[in-house]
Amino acid sequence: MKTLCLLVLSAVLAANPGDFSASLVRLLGLESVESLSETIMEHYEQMSSHPLDINTSSRAELLSTGFFTPFQVASILDYISDNGPILSFFELSGIIGIGEQMADDLRWFFRCAPPRRQSLKSNRAYRPEVKFTGSIRESVRPSGVGTLAKYELAYGEKVTALMAIRDDRPAFSVSLSGRRHLEKLVVGGFNARFAQGLLLWNGFSMSGLYDLAGFSRNPTGLSSSVSSASLVGVASTWVWKRCALGIGLTEKGLAIMNYGFYTARGSYSLTALYENGACGASADMKATLGLFTLWSEGALYYKDGVLGSAAVGGLYCNIAYRKRVGAFVKARSESFSVQNSNVTGLKPGQSAVGLGADWQAFSAVGEVLFRGQELSARGLEKWNWTAMWGEFQIEGELRHSWKYASGMKNELRASVSASGSPFYYGGRVQVQKGKDWSGLCYLEAGLRQALCRVLYFDARKWDDRLYAYARDVPGSFSVPAYYGKGLECSIFARDSKRWAIKAGYTFYFSDKADKWEVKAYVRF
Repeated sequence: MKTLCLLVLSAVLAANPGDFSASLVRLLGLESVESLSETIMEHYEQMSSHPLDINTSSRAELLSTGFFTPFQVASILDYISDNGPILSFFELSGIIGIGEQMADDLRWFFRCAPPRRQSLKSNRAYRPEVKFTGSIRESVRPSGVGTLAKYELAYGEKVTALMAIRDDRPAFSVSLSGRRHLEKLVVGGFNARFAQGLLLWNGFSMSGLYDLAGFSRNPTGLSSSVSSASLVGVASTWVWKRCALGIGLTEKGLAIMNYGFYTARGSYSLTALYENGACGASADMKATLGLFTLWSEGALYYKDGVLGSAAVGGLYCNIAYRKRVGAFVKARSESFSVQNSNVTGLKPGQSAVGLGADWQAFSAVGEVLFRGQELSARGLEKWNWTAMWGEFQIEGELRHSWKYASGMKNELRASVSASGSPFYYGGRVQVQKGKDWSGLCYLEAGLRQALCRVLYFDARKWDDRLYAYARDVPGSFSVPAYYGKGLECSIFARDSKRWAIKAGYTFYFSDKADKWEVKAYVRF
């Protein structure tokens, strides 16, 4: 009851309520929106809410977005140095290495026109936002109602305060954009993601084999966060021309440091951490040489008198547009175990090699893992196609995945969508053969700002579960796993920039408990 009263009296988070997921998938080089995670969406929603000025962003800031290669960053900075500020995204599209599609996708996260000079006092812009999420499951042992509220308060473009309350458990994060060498100061919750994640990469991350883009990680450095996986403490980022220094200290005594050096063709950094007598260090690089993009990281970690190690390296060969191949090698010793790292999906003592290719409508990745005498392998192949039939756009995907000694899984997806102002309608049919047959289908229709969706699913086993992206309010990201047998009905409505609401109910034909969910968004 206390939480519900708080939600009623609160004002809700300020973010761009538009759906930028398709642009984000293209900018990050992913295959589908299902490859994203809540942590990733939280980071880029904040960025969309407070777009960076591409004319004043440092080399380190541009690279930390994960959108650009070192060559693209060098092209942008050289253009600004030679020609002055970039005044439009059309002008940005003409810079070598950018192009029209990328420039259009960047609209969500950057601004081009130089802002008018205003003092902090005259540029007060309060953007409060609150978000509520509720759910209930009626079962033999009711789970009750889970609540989530988020607030954002912005003071001009310099200060941003975030607060979240999950089931009466509060979290906060205050971020200050500094001047001159101080780029960012964060007090409270923050994410720390450096290099390839061997030593420091907190928060959720996909560790499976999904697509070629997942071979290499795009570090975002230090960023404000109120997610459940956030570190809590003080962190800051400092910049000097081609150098950047990130330092942080958490409430649990974890001290972190990352020093990065950037050139026209690559980035290089050193990362170190210390916590309760344990310490670690890593070195990494990422560079573009002609058609090739290379990356690597090596890490050491000392704890309880034992030294552990891990390493990863790989390359991409960018042959042409939508034509790319890649390879990687990675290894982890038995004694390498760092709490806030992401060791690229390896078990202790395991090593792996992998190959992959994207070739227009076809993509494939494969990996062989070694651990002593134990050998395993897995792979994924996909065929995608798109066609137009009148006002209808038809998209299809045939996916084949396999694991050594675990069998194969085949999946066929077909999506149809059409829009004619002000109406939209679309749907998907998805069939999968794994350990057993499973499938789902949904239809959604309505106005562009108000949609109704009905989804049927039948996946009797957890290993045969299916995923489908669902529209959501700003500040939330939803790719639910469907298993069991049931029917889901939901409505989603929004105003352009003021409010959004989502409500849904899932009815199971089996003994599994039904559930309902309500989410709301308001902007002032």
